[in-house]
Amino acid sequence: MREAAISASAPFDDTRIPETLVRVWGELTPKLRAVAGTVFGTRASWTGTWLQACESKRVDAKSMPMECVRAMRLHNDPSLQKKLIEIYPGLQGPDLVQAQTMVTRILDRVASIEGDPYRGKKQFVLDCARCHKLYAEGGEIGPDLTGYQRDQLQTLLRNIVAPSLEIREGYQTVGVRMDDGTVLTGFVEYQTDEQLTLKGVDGKSHVIAKTEIDQVLQQSSSLMPEGMLNGMTDQQIADLLAYLRSSQPLSDG
Repeated sequence: MREAAISASAPFDDTRIPETLVRVWGELTPKLRAVAGTVFGTRASWTGTWLQACESKRVDAKSMPMECVRAMRLHNDPSLQKKLIEIYPGLQGPDLVQAQTMVTRILDRVASIEGDPYRGKKQFVLDCARCHKLYAEGGEIGPDLTGYQRDQLQTLLRNIVAPSLEIREGYQTVGVRMDDGTVLTGFVEYQTDEQLTLKGVDGKSHVIAKTEIDQVLQQSSSLMPEGMLNGMTDQQIADLLAYLRSSQPLSDG
């Protein structure tokens, strides 16, 4: 119910909405923060409210999902963009050389650790299943991983640490700037001559009349944020990789 209520607040231009979200931010789960972050990104003034809360330490800037921060970058407001870069300087993401260096370091750390796929499944549910499906379990914001070549460890890890280097067809991100200045970010699910259906970073589908669209901006960044492994221990990473490389569905164990 909280997820539905937060998502439904986005169309209403009321300053009480972002202020309320700032006030309850510390109580929100990661999934709800993704939904609330999408709401903050819809309006330049609401993005400004978030950034002010970051500066005053009412919230932790790092707790905002990076895919939501990228959506905030679409507002045509130079002062807002300057502040975004100051608070979030690492938005560009690693290049291929940097990504490969990160992969090598991770592999060196976990090489001697035996991963437990059952614990890894729990880690997957916690950190990945909101967007990705594996063996018919999980969300549909990102690609289904079941048929992905998960046995290729180097490639698997590189796509985790640098998801924007290789974006699967159909999951290229676009930003839709509306005539009223609001912004929606996601990937195009379907479109006709009259309408565009966009699946946002919150997993919600938005049907938009093309007559209300000011501009559609192609984005080079994946919806999946970098740094997914940053908060994990080496054992947790080994467990997650063990599950991702599993060749058959697992029970909850």
